[in-house]
Amino acid sequence: MAKPTRAIAPRLRSISILEALAAPELLGSSLIGDPASWEAWKAFLASFFGLPLLDTGADLFRQCTARQTLPNEAFQTAYLICGRGAGKSFVLALIATYLACFRDWSAKLAPGGKPVVLLIAPTREQAKIDLSYIVGILEASPVLRRLVVNQTSNSVELSTGVVVETGVPNYRSIRGRSICVALIDEVAFLRSDESANPDFEIMHAIAPSLGRFGLDGVLLFGLVRPRMPSGACFTTAGRNTMAMTLARLCVGCRRPAR
Repeated sequence: MAKPTRAIAPRLRSISILEALAAPELLGSSLIGDPASWEAWKAFLASFFGLPLLDTGADLFRQCTARQTLPNEAFQTAYLICGRGAGKSFVLALIATYLACFRDWSAKLAPGGKPVVLLIAPTREQAKIDLSYIVGILEASPVLRRLVVNQTSNSVELSTGVVVETGVPNYRSIRGRSICVALIDEVAFLRSDESANPDFEIMHAIAPSLGRFGLDGVLLFGLVRPRMPSGACFTTAGRNTMAMTLARLCVGCRRPAR
């Protein structure tokens, strides 16, 4: 018999990612270093999740995206083109943890189904690093660490029924999964012996699973820099996005179709 799951507390469901980052007992204790160094990332998180952007955040959004109109609703897909050492992998892990702990995905699943928050990396070594970030974020929170019921070499299962999993590109193993969130680290550098275009194959394999969750499903790409003027990121995000790679944090976002 499947392990009983505990519903996410309404208090957690109502907390935004910025509020969670401001609370040391939730995600706040995971942020290290100069608080000012996180302002660009907080501006991205606010824009991606459709939260209000204050003056500094609004200026950063315009500077990094070359967009003058501020977003007024959440996005479903984003491409992050960041300088090396910008903290991209940690932020992907932070987003994965937030969406696993603070969102209730059960309404979109049949009884017994387990929603999967999937973080894909080019190599097993990088996937292990990403998982260590996720585990560290959970352990740093006295509230969130209590949600962990099982941990393996590549996943963490929460008492809410959500499984946070890291892995390498394999579009065959992705098909048929209940993936509610997909985050792809270093998408421009994915490698696979099974396909000449692993980034496109992964996107095509993930799409039906995300579609099951409708407008709630999230697809997020992160990369240090475009490897070449081709591939899923260049093709989908567009040439205008590629032209902004000199910015410290560049965001190309797309809202879900309605």
